[in-house]
Amino acid sequence: MLSKIKSLKRRLLNLLHLRTCELDAVAHQTYLIDACAEILAFDSSIVHPKFCYSDYPFLSTKLYRYPDLLMHRLDHVVYVPHLEGICNTSGEFLVDSFSTTDSSSMILHHLRRMVDQSCLSRKRLESPANKSYFLFRHMWKGYAHYLVEYLPRLMMIKSYSEAKGCNVTLLSGSEISDIEKEIIDFVFHGESKPEIQLLDDSSSYLLDQVFLPSFLAPSGLLAVHPWASRKIRDLAADLPTVYNDTKLIYISRSQSRNSSKRNIVNEEELVDLLGKFGFVKYELENLSLAEKIQLFSSARVVIGPSGAGFSHLIFSSSCTAIEILPYSRVPVHNYALAKSMGHKYIPIASSRHGDKRSDYYQPISADLLTIESTLNSILIHPPS
Repeated sequence: MLSKIKSLKRRLLNLLHLRTCELDAVAHQTYLIDACAEILAFDSSIVHPKFCYSDYPFLSTKLYRYPDLLMHRLDHVVYVPHLEGICNTSGEFLVDSFSTTDSSSMILHHLRRMVDQSCLSRKRLESPANKSYFLFRHMWKGYAHYLVEYLPRLMMIKSYSEAKGCNVTLLSGSEISDIEKEIIDFVFHGESKPEIQLLDDSSSYLLDQVFLPSFLAPSGLLAVHPWASRKIRDLAADLPTVYNDTKLIYISRSQSRNSSKRNIVNEEELVDLLGKFGFVKYELENLSLAEKIQLFSSARVVIGPSGAGFSHLIFSSSCTAIEILPYSRVPVHNYALAKSMGHKYIPIASSRHGDKRSDYYQPISADLLTIESTLNSILIHPPS
């Protein structure tokens, strides 16, 4: 018991002294992958900051400027597998390696919840001459993050490795999930796959050199960078068109492992209504990533309850996204995703909606009259 108390005290002391460092302090070389001057315009009357993951100042200005895409070479730093991030040899955390938020205080808040005393046990990871270490993950996990954030960063790694002629080794503090493996296969399709090196997440590792791709958008925004959207569509175009006749897609959450959250309680009636317009119901959990890419690449209209299924819009060329929401406010992520890809976005609130952020996880009663009217205007009598 005494040893546990001492361990707890050491951990608390460590948490109280968490500090961050700036990228300039550890980045010894920066390579420009894409310079971007494009701006994403927001309709701030649709999106409400209360329902965003962070307080995004561009929602009030209605404008968001895409960042330049950079590959940073970091020398003599410490990789913390448990957190999928970097700190310097003094133990100061590099915010730019953990998340895309501009707020260091927010990062520290999450690090205090996640950091573990065991991360202070350091080992040295040698850097052989024939391989280069890259980071592609960050502290946020989840299907939408994998597609909209991890996938473009892997494309940056591929672009850099081709330009420099280096062999890629991806570092990871935990087993690579099946969807991550599929994403890696998609990005490096037909070419030599990168090596994946799993490291013990109970330790941290001194690295002589590691490469860190910059983030493409603030965490939770899920806006797709124009460079990434072009690359994604080029890769998707190389896949066979198995679902060429499927233009109208309904995303069902009935098979989702979180099906109790945001499920459509009157789904049978909704499917009957959508069937009259020619929609086909899909449970995306039953499809491989390649099949989902093929499906969404030919989509004309996608409708469904709010969820990560809309992240597949990154593979669509020109589409209308109709998101059925549990409440009357629109969260920024899927709106920004559709907007950044040039898709039309239409939110429809549940017929029994609430107005609190916690209502986002409640079951949804689809507003059939509004949905029917919306589809009539899009499919039967489209505006000229």
